[in-house]
Amino acid sequence: DIDECQSQGGLEGHHCHSNTRCVNTPGGYECECLPGHRRLDRFNCVEIDECSTGTHQCDPHATCRNTQGSYHCLCQDGYTGDGYKCSPICSQTCLNGGECVRPGECQCRKGYVGNSCESDLDECTAGLHNCQPSAVCVNMPGWYYCRCKPGYRSTNLPDNTLSTTCTDLDECSNGSHSFHPSALCVNVEGGFQCTCSHKPLSDNPGPDDECKLSCMLEGNEIENGMMVTPH
Repeated sequence: DIDECQSQGGLEGHHCHSNTRCVNTPGGYECECLPGHRRLDRFNCVEIDECSTGTHQCDPHATCRNTQGSYHCLCQDGYTGDGYKCSPICSQTCLNGGECVRPGECQCRKGYVGNSCESDLDECTAGLHNCQPSAVCVNMPGWYYCRCKPGYRSTNLPDNTLSTTCTDLDECSNGSHSFHPSALCVNVEGGFQCTCSHKPLSDNPGPDDECKLSCMLEGNEIENGMMVTPH
């Protein structure tokens, strides 16, 4: 076998042109394209422009520059990296878990606002909470929670992380009211009322007919309308 790759031209030499490499084969030879080139014909290869064909691996925020047999990636202004991976540059520090997503721009974590995510977002005053009318919104740094109003109790659902479901507390049934035993407790939404309407009217009321609208506090009877402070 004659190794045509040892010489160029003539009957016993190869005819591979530039951008190729001669590879000897049994009874002949082949012109193999160099890296970054594609075949034009049997003896010629032309350079592949990865930038114009879109076959490069540059970051979306990088500029592709074609070179002989290859290409080069350069991060655009406002980004840093090797060109294959470019990250935005923020002159300010993104605080409270914020992330620099574009040059000079922080994307804040939920619950924070500001150029550097430095300020707490008050969801309560901004009306961005999910609290029910039966609950009070309580703002916290980076979040909030819902607290049931007096007369309601919390029945949180498993997937209800920032919103409390508050249902009416029946003080009459659970005995948490403070009315005199002779009065009738009537439960209402968010509270309770005291009434004597269950006692029949009589010209000569007996001890069993007596009804008082006073309250019982720590074993003592407090007249209706009086203001006291528990011990």
